Amino acid sequence: MKLKDYKVKVNIIDFGAKSGVDELQTDFIQAAIDHCFKMGGGEIQIPKGEFLCGGIRLRSNTTLHLLEGAKLIGSRDCEDYFVLQKDKVEPVEPYILTEEERINGRSPDGLHYGRRWLSSLIKIYKAKNVAIIGEKDSVIDGRDCYDGDNEEGFRGPHCICVGESKNLYFHGYTIVNSANWAHCIWNAKNITCREVTIKAGHDGFDVFGCTNVLVENCDIFSGDDSIAGYSNYKVRIRNCNLSSSCSAFRFAGTCVTVTDCKIEGNSPYVHRYTLNKEEQITNNILSDEENPNHRYRMKSFYTYYGDNRLVIKRPPSKMVFDRCEIKNPTKFFHYNFSGSEEWSSNRPLVDITFKNMKVENVNLPMIAYGDKTQPVTITMENVELTLGDDFMDDCLLRTANLKKVTFKNFKLNNFKGNTLIKNYGKNSGQILLENTNLSSGLITVFETDDKFEVEMI
Repeated sequence: MKLKDYKVKVNIIDFGAKSGVDELQTDFIQAAIDHCFKMGGGEIQIPKGEFLCGGIRLRSNTTLHLLEGAKLIGSRDCEDYFVLQKDKVEPVEPYILTEEERINGRSPDGLHYGRRWLSSLIKIYKAKNVAIIGEKDSVIDGRDCYDGDNEEGFRGPHCICVGESKNLYFHGYTIVNSANWAHCIWNAKNITCREVTIKAGHDGFDVFGCTNVLVENCDIFSGDDSIAGYSNYKVRIRNCNLSSSCSAFRFAGTCVTVTDCKIEGNSPYVHRYTLNKEEQITNNILSDEENPNHRYRMKSFYTYYGDNRLVIKRPPSKMVFDRCEIKNPTKFFHYNFSGSEEWSSNRPLVDITFKNMKVENVNLPMIAYGDKTQPVTITMENVELTLGDDFMDDCLLRTANLKKVTFKNFKLNNFKGNTLIKNYGKNSGQILLENTNLSSGLITVFETDDKFEVEMI
C-alpha cells in the first residue's frame, strides 16, 4: 500500500503546533486531524521536531504522516490521554466510557474502549481507511508514562490503540518506551504493519478478534511479549526480527502462518513486570550488571493465549511456524490448558506445526497440556533443537490430553535426561517418530489407558 495521495494535506504547524516547547500540542494536532476528516479525508503532516502530546484520535480516511525527524512525544501525565471522553466531533456512547467490566451482565463489543486500561497516545475507534506513516528517524515515544491506578499498579497508556475499525496501514515509524502495548488492536479487519521498529516498553504488536492481519519486515525488541493476541483469523507474520524478555509469541488464532523470522531470547530491554516501584515511577532502570538475568531472558518462544475477554468463535488451529531461527529461549513451547493459567483457559488449541526451524540453547522442557474433549496435535518437522548445558529437567516434553505428536526429521542435541516425553492424560494418543535421533525407549507414560501408541519409522 502506497501513501494515499489526498487532495487535502495539512501541516500541524499551520494549526498552531510548536516544536520543542513544554506545553501540550494535543489540541493543535487534533484540530488538524478534524479539519481533514470534515473535508472528507486528508493527510496530517508532523514535521521535523519534538511535539509533546496527550491522546489524539485519528478518524476515517486520514493519514498521520510523520516526516523525516518528526517525534511525537507522549505526556508523562496519565490523565492527558482520555481522548474519547472529550470528543465532540464523533461522540461515543456513554457505556463505552465506563470503567465497569460489564453492564447488565454483558461486555458490549467485548470491550469498553474508553476504559482507563485502553487509554492511548493515538486512538482509532470505529474508523476505516486509516494510516500512520513514518519517514526516516520518525519516532512515537510513550515515555513509559507511569499510571499507579492502572494494571499491575504502573502500566500507562498504549501508544496506538484501535477498536472496531478496518483497513489500517502502519509503516516506517519507530515506537520507543511504550507505557503499555505499542499496538493494541481489537476487533479490526484488514491490518497491515510494515517496516515498523519497536524498542523497549511492553508488548510490541497485539491483535484480538482481528481478521486479515499482515506483519512483515518489522523489528520488535520489547520489554514484554513481542507479538500477542488471540481469536484472530488469517494472520501472516513474516521476515521479522524479534527479541523479548517474556514471550516472542503469546498468540493464538485460526489460519496463522509465521515465516522467516529471527528470534533472539536475550532481550536488550528489561521485562517491565520485574520493575520495582521506584523504577516504575522514575524509569531509572538498574544497569545490566546489577540486574538478575531473568529480567532480560525470553521466557518462551511460543506461549498459547486465550482468556475470557472475547468469545473465540473459531477453533484455534492451522497455526504454522516455518523457517524461523530461535536463540536463547528459556522454553521453546508452552501450552497449558489445565485450568491453572487464566490467560489460556478460554478455548483449547487444536493443532500447531513447527517446521524447518533451528532452535538453540533451550533451558526448560516444553509443556503441552491439552483439553480432554479436544486433545492437541503437535507436529515438528525438519527441526533441530539444541538444549543448553544448564537444561533443568530430565525430560523434553510434558503432555496431557495428547492426540498426536509427530517428530519428523527431528534432531535433538545435548539431551542428557532419561525421559523424552512424560504424558499424564487419560486419553488415547499417538507419538510418531520418523527419521530422528530419538529413541522410543525414552518415552514414559503416566496414568494413561492402553490406547496410547508409540510408532517409530
